[in-house]
Amino acid sequence: MTIRVGIIGLGYGRQVLIPAFRADDRVHIRAVAARRIGKAAECAAAEGIDLWFDDWRRMLAEAGLDAVAVACPPSAQPEMVCAALGHGLAVFCEKPVATDPADASRMATAAEKAGRPNMVDFLFPELETWRRAKAMVDAAEFGRPLHAHLSWHFLSYAVAHGLDSWKRVGIEGGGVVAPVLSHSFHALEWLFGPISGISARLAPDDRRETSAILALAFDSGMTASVGASIDSAPLREHRLDVTFAHGCLRLENSSGDHASGFRLLAGSHGDGSMALIAEETATGGDGRIVPASRLARRFCDWIADGTPGGPTLADGLRVQRLIAATGRAHRDRVWIPVDGDAGILGL
Repeated sequence: MTIRVGIIGLGYGRQVLIPAFRADDRVHIRAVAARRIGKAAECAAAEGIDLWFDDWRRMLAEAGLDAVAVACPPSAQPEMVCAALGHGLAVFCEKPVATDPADASRMATAAEKAGRPNMVDFLFPELETWRRAKAMVDAAEFGRPLHAHLSWHFLSYAVAHGLDSWKRVGIEGGGVVAPVLSHSFHALEWLFGPISGISARLAPDDRRETSAILALAFDSGMTASVGASIDSAPLREHRLDVTFAHGCLRLENSSGDHASGFRLLAGSHGDGSMALIAEETATGGDGRIVPASRLARRFCDWIADGTPGGPTLADGLRVQRLIAATGRAHRDRVWIPVDGDAGILGL
């Protein structure tokens, strides 16, 4: 079976999604679309792609696709995703899927009505170190988890170069919460179950926030604290420390690659130190390609044989609601209760 895929958005789409999808022998990248026809044509020529467009609507209508991968500003993605589903296409979407829960809900509803495969590009559960940590949590190797602290600090390209870009504007899906902590929200709930409440402070404000401090509660009774920033140079740190009833584990990455640099360490209360359990193998390229390729393969399995995959647009909606709760907690200076099933209470 050949799965004909179109790519909308040629930043992350070209750097990560094209090689990730091509890792599956069933995939034929048939078309690309970008806002500028020159960029689309250059990519198509360099990557050996049949068709190129500066109008994604034409691509959906004319390219003869089975699936589309969307990696665009979050404000643009809802229209693209819903249109693709309306054409009967399977959809793979970059996170955050939208800029507000209403649009994310519209996308998830469209996917459910269309009955087509749909997935969202949340990467960390695809990494072997994170999977090993998940197995340890599920097996209760150190008893029940009590508290987690997540620390994620780096200097983003947009901040470093002073770009006037949506990537720096919180209400447009940029800043630190939507593009960065969207990954964290999904990964933390994957590890520990539903978040039940959020408190947050963003700085300098919730329009162009570059740092965030959060307190989280979970349905299980555990708690978590989160500190993140995208203006930290030369500091580069992504670390998750988890305290259990009888031990601790740590996921850490101090490399410049957001995916391939992780190590997992763990130890019981009786140990003198934590031992190295696992580490990601460096790929020599963009480390995001490997986890994205695992997601892409699961997406293609869903298309080929009907085996449902995930995370889906419904998971994207869940994360969008957590993003919204974070913004509200900051603006109103209140604790925001979160319903594990329905979303944010009062939103």
